Amino acid sequence: MSGKQRAIKGVAWSVIERFSVQIIQFVVTIILARILTPNDFGVVAIILVLMNILQVFNEVGFGAALIKKLDRDELDYSTVFLFNIVWGVILYLLLFVFARSFAAFFKQRELTNLIRILGLNLVINSFVVVQRTKLVILVDFKTQAKASFVAVIISGIVSIYCAYRGMGVMAIIIQQLLNNIINTFFIWIYTKWKPTIEFSFDRFKVLFYFAYKLILARFLNAVFQEIYSLAIGKVYTPAQLGYFNRAKSFLGVSSNNITQIVQ
Repeated sequence: MSGKQRAIKGVAWSVIERFSVQIIQFVVTIILARILTPNDFGVVAIILVLMNILQVFNEVGFGAALIKKLDRDELDYSTVFLFNIVWGVILYLLLFVFARSFAAFFKQRELTNLIRILGLNLVINSFVVVQRTKLVILVDFKTQAKASFVAVIISGIVSIYCAYRGMGVMAIIIQQLLNNIINTFFIWIYTKWKPTIEFSFDRFKVLFYFAYKLILARFLNAVFQEIYSLAIGKVYTPAQLGYFNRAKSFLGVSSNNITQIVQ
């Protein structure tokens, strides 16, 4: 298959993934909105402000650095894999320690344990950075589409069940965690890549020299994206933030999907 054909096929599968997952997620959200309260969505939105910013540092731009490095080999992949896991654990431990302070800032005590639970995504995501990068290098968006589709369906069904059982905000937390766990599981199965326990500080320096610039750019973007939610969550009630967050999410569905597909 030529490069042009691979690119066209990749874009097609990217379109399928983005819009199929978003449609299913939209339906799940509508159902959850009929069961849960705006306050529940607002509480999760407060946590996601912190999570979205930390996620910038979690991936650390090494995926893009690997794509840029044309002479990459298994040592590069293993170096990034090991570093991301260690870094993901460190970020989670910091989040665990400062969760109480973050909850106190918003005057929401219940946030402490919820942050610590949802924060596990930082560790989960660190296990799949290399696998996703390898799929992008191969322009294999079909595999990512299959994993995302299965994950959003299963996690959506489970979250709706949990909501009906009266679990409140935990239904949304469970959906977020389960979606990541299932997605990571299937990506691991489909890629069939086995990491080696090798780490090269020299390779790390070369990759980091490119990656840190992306970290700064993405960090600034994440702060500007989340600053409204941060202010609303601090000044107003979680319920009002819940309304804002859902409206913002629905408003950006089409534009965000198109942007990500082109990227």
